[in-house]
Amino acid sequence: RSTLFPYTTLFRSAAGTSAPWQPPAASQVKPAKVMAGKIPAAQPPVSAKTPNNLVGIACPSAGSCVAASAFGGVAALNPAEPGTLEFTSVDPGGQLVGLSCPSTSECVALDLAGHVVSFNPAQPRQSVRVAAADGGREPTAIDCVSTSSCVIVDGSGYEVVYDPQTGQDTQRYQVDPWIYLASVSCPSATQCTAVGGGGNGGSSQVTF
Repeated sequence: RSTLFPYTTLFRSAAGTSAPWQPPAASQVKPAKVMAGKIPAAQPPVSAKTPNNLVGIACPSAGSCVAASAFGGVAALNPAEPGTLEFTSVDPGGQLVGLSCPSTSECVALDLAGHVVSFNPAQPRQSVRVAAADGGREPTAIDCVSTSSCVIVDGSGYEVVYDPQTGQDTQRYQVDPWIYLASVSCPSATQCTAVGGGGNGGSSQVTF
């Protein structure tokens, strides 16, 4: 993925006003710390009868979706054939907040501590990879435009570009210091739009 910067962000407030906003100089990118060895032990599937507090779903194809639980579990499902969800733990002890599946063989989950969990939804127990990507700023959402490029947003207005293949972040930038970014969608490798709220007293969106 090519660099996203420099760029000018168009900020729109809830009142509908808009103005160009030039972000500060990019902070130095620090390599993510790959957490080798944090592979969860095999655990029995969690029945749908157990409260799972679902926090996200991603569908890489019309017949394949993956649901994520706040308690660190994921479950594959076919939307055309609903049935009992059987969850597998990919982030034991973690609290998942977001999920994106850029392909049928690659999903990337994000937890509240800033850990990124990559796995194959067909074999989640055997394929878990965990790395630290956005700790300390309350990460909220993730969207992957490809198997090698994901964007994370957080409560401090930062976006982090992360490569699941290397376990490293390649960009770390505060796109808007006044917005608690709650969700993000990236239609291409060069454009993302995030929404949230915060200091402006209402709903806001920022495109970068």
